[in-house]
Amino acid sequence: MAPVRTTGLILLLLASGPTRAENPALGAVLGWSATVTAAPVRVLPALVTVCSGLAPGGTFPANTRNTFTAARDANVQFYGYYLLKPWNPAVRVARLVWRDPSGTVFSEYSHDITPRETALADGPAGNILLAQAIGLRTVVTQNGQVRVPDAPGLYTVEAFLDGVPISESVFYLQGSGTRPATPLAPGSDPAGPVRSGAPARPVGRVAAMPR
Repeated sequence: MAPVRTTGLILLLLASGPTRAENPALGAVLGWSATVTAAPVRVLPALVTVCSGLAPGGTFPANTRNTFTAARDANVQFYGYYLLKPWNPAVRVARLVWRDPSGTVFSEYSHDITPRETALADGPAGNILLAQAIGLRTVVTQNGQVRVPDAPGLYTVEAFLDGVPISESVFYLQGSGTRPATPLAPGSDPAGPVRSGAPARPVGRVAAMPR
């Protein structure tokens, strides 16, 4: 399984909770200028990995790998499934940042994302799925990629939700024979997972997980 470093439990701010009218003293202390305050939410990484593509249906990874070569792999696919507790349907902003061994960002993408409700034993929770691919042979511009990575070494994929880091996954790129980027033909599949044939997903797309 690909090594993954997660940040554990993160407190995030959501548009819910007591209003200024409900608690004027607290509102005065905090300097509220509107009727929206914060509610604590835990972000729990349920499954975070990198793979060569998604399984048929686009819901699960086709495999789990942490070593890639341009000769064998057309893409590196990030897959991150997270639970948000307690349940809150507020729209969030997700962002994925890909860095090469020197720490330089070569792909970055952010998008609004709406949690979906999941019934757990201890009560309802939100879930979000971040699934995004970058190309090892061609540049996937719609996913924020600006160049094809070609330096061998350790790469990172860091996920953020509302500006807060929620996980960081790593993978290795081997070899130096990466093919140069080529323009994409109109209507072509820019980063279809190797095994599934499904198109790459931007960060903002949410998928509901089977219960």
